[in-house]
Amino acid sequence: MDWEKTRARTKIAFDILSLLVGAILGLAMIGQGLQRISTGFDGDASVLYYLGYSIMILGGASVVVLSFKDRVRMTGAYALTLGLSRLCLRCGDICSTTEVYVIIFELVFVALALNLARIGFHFARGNVVSRTSLIMTASIMASTDLFLIVAEDYVEQFSAYLPFEIDPYYFMLNFLMYVALVALLDTKVIRDNTVMARYTLVLDRIRAAHSLEEGSYIYDDVARDLLNRSGPSWRRIDDGFVQSEIVFDIFTGDLRSTAVVQIWKGKEPLFMTVMHEGDSIFNANRFRVDRFTESDGVLHGLGKDGTKFSVLIRGRDPNEF
Repeated sequence: MDWEKTRARTKIAFDILSLLVGAILGLAMIGQGLQRISTGFDGDASVLYYLGYSIMILGGASVVVLSFKDRVRMTGAYALTLGLSRLCLRCGDICSTTEVYVIIFELVFVALALNLARIGFHFARGNVVSRTSLIMTASIMASTDLFLIVAEDYVEQFSAYLPFEIDPYYFMLNFLMYVALVALLDTKVIRDNTVMARYTLVLDRIRAAHSLEEGSYIYDDVARDLLNRSGPSWRRIDDGFVQSEIVFDIFTGDLRSTAVVQIWKGKEPLFMTVMHEGDSIFNANRFRVDRFTESDGVLHGLGKDGTKFSVLIRGRDPNEF
């Protein structure tokens, strides 16, 4: 099995799934907003009520659009919309009651909604910050919605103390929305964009460009052409300085580096430059290789100036085009 090809296909499938999830969540927000506004016309809903669900409709539309463009910003727009809409609704509940304990209870969720909106605003700008805090906030709000559904079923007098009516379908949808936010925050694209993840990626790129770690591999056709110093992978340059060169990938787990090996005119050794995927040529590392040898499925590179490395040789997937 070609794990590199499988990994690439898995990434494509996950990207498509994430796009669909984002679009579905946005449409769900739009649908809930429209439904709740139409329901409000039958009663004496406050301005904050209509404002909250209007925000949800507009935010849902932005989530649908961003789901096709940027998943980090989409997640931010989703969290920001949930936070602002909940903030308006909780403030509306506070204005509709004089019970001190209810006001205190609602103020807790005002603070949670503000935190949701604050962090969502940063995400919407493309900055992944306070990911753990956002996960905890969404988890608390999801747990509360689930608790309200369960408590309403088992404690009949419980709903009498609340400033709003418990609609199990409404709160179940809210619960699923918060769970979806937690799931989005645990996706690779979000984890890879945290500050620590970016620092780690930079260090991994430096390490990949300047060393070949255990488990790194190249394909067998590339190894054969390197050993023979000729073959279909080599390209003639003849620019007066470089005679020919070969470009190939070195794989190390999820990392990939591009190597360029050149034969210079009038020079016996090979000159190898390694650059990690996504880096510029200024971060590349060049070293001299006097000879390549192969033993037990491992390609060894040796240089008189101290260069010494080994890389595994793997066969390509016969079904690969």
